[in-house]
Parts: sequence; structure tokens; C-alpha cells
Amino acid sequence: MDLRFLLALISGAVVGALLGALIEQTLIRPFYGRPITQIVLTLGLMFVGTELVKAVWGREGHPPMAVPGLFAESCRSESLAAWLTEHCSSIDVLGRAFPTYRLFIIFVGGVILVGVGLLLRYSRLGMIIRAGVQESEMVEALGINVRRVFTFVFGLGSALAALGGVVAAPFVGVYPEMGGIFQLQAFIAVVIGGMGSYAGTAVGALLLGLARAFGDVLVTSGIPIPWAEQAMRASPAVARASTVLIMAIVLLVRPAGIFGRKE
Repeated sequence: MDLRFLLALISGAVVGALLGALIEQTLIRPFYGRPITQIVLTLGLMFVGTELVKAVWGREGHPPMAVPGLFAESCRSESLAAWLTEHCSSIDVLGRAFPTYRLFIIFVGGVILVGVGLLLRYSRLGMIIRAGVQESEMVEALGINVRRVFTFVFGLGSALAALGGVVAAPFVGVYPEMGGIFQLQAFIAVVIGGMGSYAGTAVGALLLGLARAFGDVLVTSGIPIPWAEQAMRASPAVARASTVLIMAIVLLVRPAGIFGRKE
């Protein structure tokens, strides 16, 4: 299972990068400078891709993939050092059992967050990307092929999306619509953080996760009230709508997002 999981990570990222680069060159590139058209086009491609997946693999979802052996043993480790030898499925965090594979997902997300941030901020390629977004004609005048750089960026984003799907598969399962659900959450995170702000997107994603977790607790366990016999609970619709509510509140206070700037 460990080998299959590793092969899935590598092949998923490679195929995602190749498909992303191909889509950028053939479909996205003619519409640079027309953001609304790009949004509509990519949304259409999402629906086409979903139906293609259904046609090839069926409309029914599949159960979650088996987790790698590092997280498969039915036990509870007392510390990270103990987990390295025991490979338990949970670890003690502040007196509570926390699934180790969820910690692995958080770790992968943190590595990608820091890696992309360093790439954009401190590398020559990141400088070219930021400059190409702002003044592509000026960058091309310096002899840099901006179109090739944009193809690389689109392919990198697609590779990371595919990598995220493989990493999430043992936790959320595999089903045709899984990409659309995460795409909506990503769009809301970008709006909350502010368009064009990498740090804002990270903060927006964190707020979304906290809001959804709070909504789930409010639905399942409820909030105890001293003068009430039963805890106050909400309907499941509140948990699903919590992310949209957070976006509405942020936009009412800061229409450009938390880190966004007015044009």
C-alpha cells in the first residue's frame, strides 16, 4: 500500500502538471486579459472533467483509500517519537486522540504553503511571475518568455491540485465531484483573504477551516447553556453555510478582503 500511495502521489502530480500545461496553452492563453471569460471557461472545464470521470470510472463514489502503513496500526501513540516506531493511527494531543493521517495532511499543506511562498517571494522565478502579472509587456521587453512562465505556473498549480486530491483521498474518499467542492472552498478563501494576496489566501483558508469545524461541533455536540437542560444545537445547513457566512461578514467589513487593496 505504501508503494501504491507513493506512485499515486507522483503520477497524480505529473499527470496534473501535464494536463494543466496543455489546457493553458490551448484554451486559457487566448483569453488573457479577459478574466470573466477565463472564469467561465475554467468552470465549464470543471463540469466537463467531472462528467468525463463519471463516464470512465462510473458515477458512484469509492470508499476512502487505505492509509499508508505509517498511519495504519490500531493504537494510540503518546508522542511523536513513539509514533515513529509504533505507526499508530492516532496520537495523543493535549489529552485527546488525534488521527495521525490528519496531521500528515496538515503537514503537507504547511510544506506547500511555505514552499510556494518562498518561491514567489525570494526566487528569480517568483520575481518574474509577480512582474509578469503586473506588467507582462515590460517583462517580455527584457527578453523573458512570459507565456512560458505562465504555462509553468498553471502546470504547477494543477500538479498541486492533483497532489492534494491524492493526499485527501484516504480521508474524504474518492468521488467525481470532490474537485468542485474544494474549488468552491478555495474561491471563498481567496475572496476572504483578498485577491492577489498569498498571505491573505492562507489566512482565509484557516478561517474557513475553523468556521466549518465550529459549525460541525454546533450541529453534532451543541453549545451548553447554563440555564438550559440541553445544549443549543443548529441544523446541518448551518455547518454547510458557515463558510459563506464568514465570507459575507468579511466582505461587509472589508469589501476588498482582509489583505486586499482597493484598485
